[in-house]
Amino acid sequence: MKGNKTLRFLIMLLVLAGNRYSMTVVSAQDPQLSQFYSAPLYLGPSFAGSAGVPRLGMNFRSQWLQLPQSFLTTSFFADKYIEKYKLGAGLSIMYDDAGGLMNSLYLSTQYSYRISINQKWHLVPGIQAQFFSKRINGNALIFSDQIVNGNVLPGGSIETIDNEKYHHFDFAVSGLAFTDRIWLGITGNHLMKLNQNIPDQQEYAPFLFSAYGGILFDMLSRAHITKTEKNITLAFHYKTQEKIHQLDLGLYHTNAPFIIGIWYRGIPLISNTESKDALTLLAGYQTGSLSFAYSYDLTMSRLINTTGGSHEISVNYKFENLKSKRKKIRAIPCPQF
Repeated sequence: MKGNKTLRFLIMLLVLAGNRYSMTVVSAQDPQLSQFYSAPLYLGPSFAGSAGVPRLGMNFRSQWLQLPQSFLTTSFFADKYIEKYKLGAGLSIMYDDAGGLMNSLYLSTQYSYRISINQKWHLVPGIQAQFFSKRINGNALIFSDQIVNGNVLPGGSIETIDNEKYHHFDFAVSGLAFTDRIWLGITGNHLMKLNQNIPDQQEYAPFLFSAYGGILFDMLSRAHITKTEKNITLAFHYKTQEKIHQLDLGLYHTNAPFIIGIWYRGIPLISNTESKDALTLLAGYQTGSLSFAYSYDLTMSRLINTTGGSHEISVNYKFENLKSKRKKIRAIPCPQF
């Protein structure tokens, strides 16, 4: 009985990995976060220093809990804006465990530069350098000589496979334009894959293009004197990687210190997005310099009764006491989560 469960888990894991990653085992898609605005450096290096003050953040995501071993993603970041040079600098770490079969480590450093086009619009180009490491756990694989009558026999296989490891450096660039109420940005990641000398080397992740943006609607009159923030934000996020397309549409309502949000992922504008539909519900709270949020991804595809959805939490802290005494740094109006 235990062998049957193990076998079913491995088969299901490979099927789901085909949705979460590309069908090539090594050349996989990047891990996905629902609260990508709480991990802004992962969205694009242009967000480095975007808070105007030193900032720390953490995300933890557990995906497909009904499986014996779920996909776990943990990320940390720190960034700071250096006003004298109009420079943002950041550092991020992400560890992704794909059900024990693969684990990946991303170590990245980001830099951005703020340019004032006029009194209304600002432009922020960014660049990222990244060290990437991936390990495939050969001990988690099951071969045909271990299966008898649908059961996995104890002991090993006559087949031997080493725990393969890959590591290399990679780069990303981004551009972000914003006003007090609007932001628009694009990111091109895994630029090494565009090198003509390595396009067929599968250890390099496929090129990833993403576009994102939104608009903020203030619900309070400017004549109304209050410290309470109250607004509605509409946002989108589109990305494509290895012939996979994904479009997210979201809405946030902020009534400080609370924020709630909803995202619909995988609008079926393109046929291969239909199996990736999900509804993300989010709730967050901010107290002083500390903010945290929880979100739940409800699977809306045929896998709804199999995966158990996904849970994600995020925590951010801003060092407001270190805010510059000079003119106030204009913040990007995107959501906190």
